[in-house]
Amino acid sequence: MKFDLHVHTTASDGRDTPSGIIKKAYKIGLDLISITDHDTLNGLKEAGEEAKKYNILFVPGVEITIKCSFYGFDKDYEMHLLGYGFDLNNEELFNKLEEMRAYRFIRGNLILEKLNKKLEHKGFNKISKEEFDKIQKGVESFGRPHIAKLLIDKGIVSTNKEAFTEYLIECDVPKKMLSLKEASSLIHNAGGIVSLAHPWCGKDMPFLKLSSDLKMHKKFLEDMIPWIDGVECYHLEHSADMIENYVELVKSMGLIVTGGTDHHGTKLPDKLGTLNIPSLVAENFLKFMKNKDCFYQKKQSL
Repeated sequence: MKFDLHVHTTASDGRDTPSGIIKKAYKIGLDLISITDHDTLNGLKEAGEEAKKYNILFVPGVEITIKCSFYGFDKDYEMHLLGYGFDLNNEELFNKLEEMRAYRFIRGNLILEKLNKKLEHKGFNKISKEEFDKIQKGVESFGRPHIAKLLIDKGIVSTNKEAFTEYLIECDVPKKMLSLKEASSLIHNAGGIVSLAHPWCGKDMPFLKLSSDLKMHKKFLEDMIPWIDGVECYHLEHSADMIENYVELVKSMGLIVTGGTDHHGTKLPDKLGTLNIPSLVAENFLKFMKNKDCFYQKKQSL
């Protein structure tokens, strides 16, 4: 079975529309897909309806930004949770995510204030309110990648990486983040399941920064066990060795294994569905989901 359980669209910071992602999934032969946009449920119904046309299994998803502390460390760190198979009409989940989504635009304007000071200091023209309003228009879940694209389009930087290293890391403003317990409870109360996203992704996630010792990672996960059902072991930024080690560790802890490309459509070649994940991962995932009120088409072969 070919699948991808971590995909972003224009509902947050991806380049493809929800229906466009489903069309792409069909063209490359995906059997199962989950769209997991940042802090928003927008686009999921559109994608679900499109998936029905192509008889693709579709599980609604979301990626929620959380803060949590870990064994031996007092500081709160940013992590991401993937929620799957929840009730799309759950008001508690929808309202909380709408609150977080709204703050993304407030945060964007706060970042702009800091960014313009840095641009002026380096001899560049400031980004005007009109320019900034334009990139926010029609965006469901605004984030720094949208600002990075503007910096590229204006010729201030050449790449997304340069935009972050030269400007956006220094000019950042903290996100509004839920606790692990709060985010997990929202998903579970809406009938879904929770998987910890890309714990070994060194760019953003703290596991690698805090320790390279897998035994320490086990202690981190043990602290999280009351609130998670699985871990995203397969990810494009996880090495083959770490995937192997994590799969063994996660299974030994009685958690499910998930995986996906974290596709945003911002880099070529297209990454959607390119991660080689064993079919058994998808089969176990669907077995775990079988009693959930999921928005997907059932196939005869499953």
